[in-house]
Amino acid sequence: MNTNMKEEANEIFCSLFDLEPEDLNENLSPDQVPEWDSIGHMSLISGLESKFGVQLSTGEILEIQQLKDVYKVLERRLNNSR
Repeated sequence: MNTNMKEEANEIFCSLFDLEPEDLNENLSPDQVPEWDSIGHMSLISGLESKFGVQLSTGEILEIQQLKDVYKVLERRLNNSR
């Protein structure tokens, strides 16, 4: 994933879950972020879809279990839409 897209995804994540950029790591999961519950997950998806102009499938939504999965799904989706 290019650095700009990763930074934009991180901004959404930090804003949504009230985290600082230095708190982020690719293995971050809902177990470590109390606000990342089912409602938080859907808010994350909505924010990503709005920012990147994509509509994630149910499978892609369920695939996101860690922050690194956000990067993988976005990279795959954005590379396929070019």
